[in-house]
Amino acid sequence: MDNQAYIKDICEQSRDSSRIIANLSTMEKNNILLTIATVLKNNSDYIISENEKDIKAAEEANLTKAMIDRLLLTEDRINGMAQSIEEIA
Repeated sequence: MDNQAYIKDICEQSRDSSRIIANLSTMEKNNILLTIATVLKNNSDYIISENEKDIKAAEEANLTKAMIDRLLLTEDRINGMAQSIEEIA
C-alpha cells in the first residue's frame, strides 16, 4: 500500500470511529481518554525510540532546528500529553 492509500485508509477509519464515539456516553468517552493517556505513558519508551527514527529522517531532510524540536518527543513531553488528556477526561 502506498502512502496516499495508507493515509486515505486512516482517514476513513477515523471518520467511522468518530461516528461511533459520538454516540457514546460521557463516561464511556472519558474512559477512552483515560485509556489513551495510560497507553501513552506505558509505551513511552517505544514511542521515543520510534521518534528517534523520525528525528534522524528530519535531520537528513535538512529540516530546521525549530521543526525538529516540534517533532521531538521526550519523556516529559509524552507525560505532558498524557496529563492533558487526563485533564480533559
